[in-house]
Amino acid sequence: MRVAQHGKLLFQSELGVSDLVTGADLLSGHRFRLGCLTKPIVAHAVLQLARQGRLALDESVAVLIPELAARPEFQAFTVSHLLGHTSGLARGPYCVHGYSDAATLQRILASQLLFEPGRHFKYSNWGYYLLGKVIERISGDTAPALIAKAIFAPLGMQASGFPADEVRLRGTLATGYWKGWYFGAADLAEASEPCPHIPMLDTAGGVIATADDYLRWLISLLDTRDHGAAQMFSHHHQVRPGYSSCLGMFMEEAGGVPFYYFAASNSGYSGFMLAIPAQGLVGVALCNQAACNDELRDMLYLACRESMGGGGLPRFGRYDERCSILAGNRRGMVRFDGNVLLRDERHIRLHPYSRSAYFMLDGEDRRHMLRIRGRGQGDAVITLGSQVFYERLIRLRNRPGAQAAGRDFTGMYRHAAFGKVEIIRREDQLYLSYGAAYESLLQPVGQLRYKQGPGAFCFEDIAFQEDADSGDVTSFVLNDMVFLRA
Repeated sequence: MRVAQHGKLLFQSELGVSDLVTGADLLSGHRFRLGCLTKPIVAHAVLQLARQGRLALDESVAVLIPELAARPEFQAFTVSHLLGHTSGLARGPYCVHGYSDAATLQRILASQLLFEPGRHFKYSNWGYYLLGKVIERISGDTAPALIAKAIFAPLGMQASGFPADEVRLRGTLATGYWKGWYFGAADLAEASEPCPHIPMLDTAGGVIATADDYLRWLISLLDTRDHGAAQMFSHHHQVRPGYSSCLGMFMEEAGGVPFYYFAASNSGYSGFMLAIPAQGLVGVALCNQAACNDELRDMLYLACRESMGGGGLPRFGRYDERCSILAGNRRGMVRFDGNVLLRDERHIRLHPYSRSAYFMLDGEDRRHMLRIRGRGQGDAVITLGSQVFYERLIRLRNRPGAQAAGRDFTGMYRHAAFGKVEIIRREDQLYLSYGAAYESLLQPVGQLRYKQGPGAFCFEDIAFQEDADSGDVTSFVLNDMVFLRA
């Protein structure tokens, strides 16, 4: 973890181990796979090209990538739409999954825009893949080569690069771990195990770097002489009051102070970056454990706050009423993103222990654990110490008609590299759960075929497979990956 203010290092710390087998300490020279923390660096490179007059931010991407012109609707989104995730492109897979560069472009061409460009926000890995193609078409270099020359070399980021550069990069790659879930840990009590590396799209999540190198880049963003970097802090699209998508980062306003940030979780690694230009403050936290970006956010915020003497920064976080409501018949409860419990007119912070259990961090019940056990049809039993409450879950989302009955799709499924996912049924609807943090509704398009609903990761078909003799569901195919029933 690193924090700097006005270009001077305020805080640095290395915690934990780089390898659970050897017990070797995590050192400042260890490198991490940055995953989605790559995207702000790519945005910086694109904005430098724009500052040099080599492209216009309001230019149609189809002009720069003529293959897109085959789809007339694709001609409507611009470079700035891609930078700010408002192009209408689906999220797209995080990973390459063996697709060639040409095949990835064909997959994008075969997809549908989710909305008219500029109207809404939708985080998109495919958008940043296309920005990599824009860099190549404009510069004549590969995107990794241009980024190395334009950003890494001038800033002295000698331990930073892309997967093709790994052999020559300084430092040792910390071993990446997970708990079997690619996007979220099901249970913090599960043992961590080495995570298989799944190659990422270079410009969507391919950079490898040390915390020191990433801090160098963050400090450069606040250099007033770099007009390209300054554009990254311009508000591109308001997602909701106090929260905006910018050109390469996100902004959340807290107490009148804009916090610019980006989070990442990939195969075995997590990260969180923060910039507060009004304070001249930047920071980064990197971890060799998947699905820890929320914890890194809180730790980095506290490190920034304490480095400034314990004051001067309002509370920064994402806790709101977006996820679900638990309306009990004994005691009212509201769950905020699974992290905060409102009880007896007080807010009590909860720390996730598993998909259905939470530690109290304050209040008279802080030594107890709150557990949620589903009963089906949206009902649940909640226990807090020796107290038992019956609850009715109300999902804050629209649903299509009931799923076809007769088949049991629910249960845990596993892919050798991608890890575990779970199919769950709630209020007679099926959901695909990628871990504690992510869920998407499955919409039927046939007896054994479903689509992930809007807001899902890939917006692609899921095809379940049955045993020919028993008729039992044994697996499903998602993004050409076969998940076997556990």
